[in-house]
This record gives sequence, C-alpha cells and structure tokens, in this order.
Amino acid sequence: MAKRETKAVLEAKLVAAMAEGQAAERRHQAAQAETQAAYRLNANLTMKIGELTETIRARDNLLAECNEVIRIRNTWIENLRSDVTNIAEEAKRLRGSADYWKGQYQNADAHAAAAEAVAFLFAIPVAGGARATKVVINVRQNAEAVGIEMTDEIKSAVRVALSKATEAVIASEMARAKEQTAAEDPLGQIARLLNSDRD
Repeated sequence: MAKRETKAVLEAKLVAAMAEGQAAERRHQAAQAETQAAYRLNANLTMKIGELTETIRARDNLLAECNEVIRIRNTWIENLRSDVTNIAEEAKRLRGSADYWKGQYQNADAHAAAAEAVAFLFAIPVAGGARATKVVINVRQNAEAVGIEMTDEIKSAVRVALSKATEAVIASEMARAKEQTAAEDPLGQIARLLNSDRD
C-alpha cells in the first residue's frame, strides 16, 4: 500500500512537474515573444529617433539659413540706409552748389559789365602814355578806393579796356598825323586855297 501511494504521489508530482514545465515553457515562449516585440519596438523607436534627429538637424539647418538670410537682409537695410543718407547729403551739397552757381551765373553778366565799365573808365585817362603795369596799379587802387574787389572778371576787363583805349589813342594819333601831313603838303595847301576862293 505504501509503495502504491508513493507511486501515485510520484506520478502526481511528475504530472505536476510536467504541467509546471509546460507552463514554464509557455512563459518562456511568451517571454521570447515579448522580447521579440521589445526588439521590434526598440528598432522602431531607434528608427523614429533617427528620423526625429534628422528632422531636428534639418530644422537647425533651416534656422541657420533663415538667420543668415535675416543677417543679409539687415546688412542690406543698413547699407541702403547709409546709401540713402549719403545720397541725401550729396543731393543737399549739389543743391547748394547749384544754387551758388545759379547765383554766380545770374550775377556774372552784371559783374562783367560793371567791371568792364569801371576798368574802362579807370584805364582811359592813362592809356595814352602810362605803361600797362601802372594802368593796372591805378585801376587796382581806384577799385579799392570805391570798394570794388579785383576779381578775375575785372582783371580781364582791364585788359580789354586797355586794348580798346590803346586802339582809340592809336587811331586818334594816326588821324591827327594824317591831318598834319595833309596840312604841310604844298599841293594840299593849293587845293585848300582854291577851295576857299570858290567859297
């Protein structure tokens, strides 16, 4: 009886052990399945992490490009502002120059006419006998006396006036010499006497 019970107990234990072994096998298979699922999940996560890393890298590159574009734009804006300022300053300077030269142009004719008239009046009294240097000195002194600046226009007018005055003196001297020669010519004297008799 005892042996039979022992055999039955052993058989029961064997059955229980086999059942436990089968359960352990099932747990092992389940663990393997979970491990494989974990591997697959890990692979998927690794792939996703790689994709996210690439996306972040692309985003960083895009941000860097955007920052470079913004920097270039800001540089252009600063350059444009500087150019606009420089152009405004140049335009202001050119307007000032234009106004100055416009005024000079408008007054040039009046200045030239006044200078020529003053120089001619000062030059005529001494053009007959004085040297040109003395004429210029006299003109300068007279001009300073009346508050006229000896500008290039006046100096030029002095030269023109001297030339005109010299030509006038020479023409006058030639006419006077011609008249004197005619008066001293005997034939001319006879002709004048005949003309006076007719009168």
